[in-house]
Amino acid sequence: MSARKLEIRYRVSGKAYCDAAEVERTSFVVGMLDMLSFTCLYAAPEHKPRFDAMMQEARKYNGIELRQRFDQYMSAVDDRQVIGAASCFFTALNKWSGYDN
Repeated sequence: MSARKLEIRYRVSGKAYCDAAEVERTSFVVGMLDMLSFTCLYAAPEHKPRFDAMMQEARKYNGIELRQRFDQYMSAVDDRQVIGAASCFFTALNKWSGYDN
């Protein structure tokens, strides 16, 4: 199977995320975490350790605390105007998990 970039017709940009109301940002983070938890179930064996580390990190926080931490991360992302918020969320969790260290 070859990977190719899918055309995404709509996405939540980092700017849209930062401009959203607190309750909407919390819903976004909780929804992303829900999706990530199912991704863990279907991850290829060679990727499962990374997803498990990311989920272990996320479990340290409730939804509001995780959103607050992600808000801090997003405030430091210089090019959030164009980067998708979902990509930033995945990158943040991966970084916080320390998996690549």
